[in-house]
Amino acid sequence: MDIKKLWLFLALRTLGVVALLVILTSPSSGQETTYTYSGNAYQTIGFSSPAVCPVTVSFTTTEPLPSNSNLNLHDNPLLKNFSISNCFNTVTDKNQDTFFEFFFIITDGDGKIQYWSVGGVVDQGINVQVTPTLIGGPFTATRVSVHTVYDPLGKFLGSQVSDFTFYDNYPNRDHRDATNSNSNSPGVWTGSGSCRASVKNWKQFTPWGSNDYDQSYISALRYTTRSSTPVSRTGRMELQNGTSTFGIPLTVATNNLDGLATLISAIPGTNALIGGSPGNFYLSVYNTRCDRTDCFPRPVNGLHLCDGTCATGTDILAPKTMSAYGCGVTALALVLDYVKIASIQEAGGPQPLDPLELNEFMSNTIDLTRAGGLFNSEGNVDWLNTPRFVGANQQNSKFTFDAGVELDDALCTDHLPVIEKVTSPHGTSHFVVVTGKQGSATDGSQYSIQDPGYSDTTLQNYFQRIPAPSVVGVVRDPADLSEFNVSVGDNGDLLLIDANGRRTGFDDVSGQEIRDIPSSAYLRTQTGDDESGDTTTGLTHSVQVRTGVEGSYTLSVLGLQLGPYAVTVHSYSQDGTAAPVVSVPGVASLGSTASFQIGVSSSGGVAAVTRLASFQTTLDDISNCVQLGLIDNAGIANSLSTKILAAQKSVGASRDKILNAFEKEVNAQAGKHITGVAPDVLLQDADSLIASR
Repeated sequence: MDIKKLWLFLALRTLGVVALLVILTSPSSGQETTYTYSGNAYQTIGFSSPAVCPVTVSFTTTEPLPSNSNLNLHDNPLLKNFSISNCFNTVTDKNQDTFFEFFFIITDGDGKIQYWSVGGVVDQGINVQVTPTLIGGPFTATRVSVHTVYDPLGKFLGSQVSDFTFYDNYPNRDHRDATNSNSNSPGVWTGSGSCRASVKNWKQFTPWGSNDYDQSYISALRYTTRSSTPVSRTGRMELQNGTSTFGIPLTVATNNLDGLATLISAIPGTNALIGGSPGNFYLSVYNTRCDRTDCFPRPVNGLHLCDGTCATGTDILAPKTMSAYGCGVTALALVLDYVKIASIQEAGGPQPLDPLELNEFMSNTIDLTRAGGLFNSEGNVDWLNTPRFVGANQQNSKFTFDAGVELDDALCTDHLPVIEKVTSPHGTSHFVVVTGKQGSATDGSQYSIQDPGYSDTTLQNYFQRIPAPSVVGVVRDPADLSEFNVSVGDNGDLLLIDANGRRTGFDDVSGQEIRDIPSSAYLRTQTGDDESGDTTTGLTHSVQVRTGVEGSYTLSVLGLQLGPYAVTVHSYSQDGTAAPVVSVPGVASLGSTASFQIGVSSSGGVAAVTRLASFQTTLDDISNCVQLGLIDNAGIANSLSTKILAAQKSVGASRDKILNAFEKEVNAQAGKHITGVAPDVLLQDADSLIASR
């Protein structure tokens, strides 16, 4: 047996183990990577070294370490350079011939280092006094064999050890050993590594494909037009939301999809959107009452929409299903499982996490000890906030969603799976989980994926479609948990501006997405039907700001189409504590603008969201409310507009008097001829105009 094999055999025998280590080479990916390890201080000292000294390792390879591999990096072309210190000596690629005999690495399925050991012979040139830890008495040696091993899980050596260094008299090898140990208190590996983060093989269609998705519904009927095809034969429809019933009278002007969607959205706890194209329009309805309210059990908390009454008419709504719409919630379940979220805590005890359990948690349709969530009012996964809700369910606030991450950084540096928005074969939005990067191709084949809805195993096919794949984000547990997220639905887009003029969101002037605010991100997401190809959820627009969020921000909402909206703000402190959710209503039309001031406290919570109105935006709000039927009396609308125009021409106390009269009229007509979100919007407009004097 040559000296290397003999040395390894004796070293492993000292630990009571004989191991077989296979020397492999890895397939080329062309990406140079660096690994660093910082150990903890020795707690048991048997050989001369500083008591506080930790083991440190740093090495660079020409490509990432492959997964599930046993490698000897000594004399391996994969190893570019290294430096290893065990507090007795330091060996680098510059002096390895005087010491280095082997450097073994074992990786797991994600290419993460599970075991390493390094050993060789040190020629001190002087006598060294060694106090044995195991057998025999003190000995003096000029040359000492040194072996440092890291196996904190005890998977390979049979016992748990980390940073375990022992010294043997050389060349006598009389087994008089000394050991330094830190009692299996492993350090931390950082830096780049294998670009792989394996996840489970969950799909959206088996075995939960027929289960209801969210609290989302689609009309069984299709309509030729949005604005002229009648939706009711009786001139009246009825909506049931759980045990509550709402009558919806329809006029000649509102007996169509546009009118019905507006009237449904004005009912508390519901939101309605229109999808499809000419000749094939349909209605999507969402039970927003369940966003943050217990809706258990599901069967008695659903939505029903009937012509006439539900006692005599046919329910035109059908629940959406997991097999059609569950790609997003399945993708989120996969990445939550990866960060060790194993269950959801129900009142009866923990239930294993899987896509269906997460779907029910987000729908608030299981018996929970505290409210779950979160789908948003457009029927989309609330990516930015759901991990926080899941963490709260675990009584652990550390989990956050990072939408500002770069794909390669997440895979190769953070070793995290990445949720990616792609274009399905139907041409609609779909979600997959990117689990690795291998090779130097640029056509998408370098990225491996777990696809909840289709058979693709890489991004190659998705790279060929428009829009191209884009990052949604990752789940992580940062040290600073402060964050605030702003979202708005189908009818508006967002641009957030900080106190330094930096912007994140959509700039309507340039038509570009902007991300200038540090640690910020902008998302547009919706979910397509993976069975029919319909896009039956609305488009959710979100801006996220993570860490260092204190300050004043201005939010601009650009109107995309006629309809109501709500600016919703979630915020969290540095320790992850959630502040109360703030929601401010608005009414939009194509090209309209509205501004809001958002104040974020030093603790990270949003202190206030205040509307910044002008006389012109107030007049626009009155006009939009009329078009939406939220002001149904032309005389009242004219009276309100006249007061705003008069206030615009006045100053001081005279202007305030006119605006106070405006507020009095709105309050008098609220719930009568001014309905839905209109009273709140118009009163906030007036308050802003009064405060700006």
